[in-house]
Amino acid sequence: MALLEIDSYDAFSERAAEGAYVVYFTADWCVPCRRAAPLIARIAESDTSIDIIKIDVDVLPELAERFDVQGVPTFIVISDDGEEQRRQVGITPAKEMREFLAG
Repeated sequence: MALLEIDSYDAFSERAAEGAYVVYFTADWCVPCRRAAPLIARIAESDTSIDIIKIDVDVLPELAERFDVQGVPTFIVISDDGEEQRRQVGITPAKEMREFLAG
């Protein structure tokens, strides 16, 4: 996995067109998001199977709306065909997060 910090709708659209990915919605003011950040970075470094696209809901609110994000952090696994496979709101222990991301 690579952790990609995306700050424009165009950059998101380009990466989304390449295939499966995880969208990680976060915000600078979100304490659970700050707690999750090191874990997500470690997971992204250790697994090369799928990219994690980090989106700040305050920078790209239109993406948060498009994905109907109600709280942060939110993780959404998207398949190669662009369909949502699963969603998780909040943080979990490392093992559970790895299992969620792996499917």
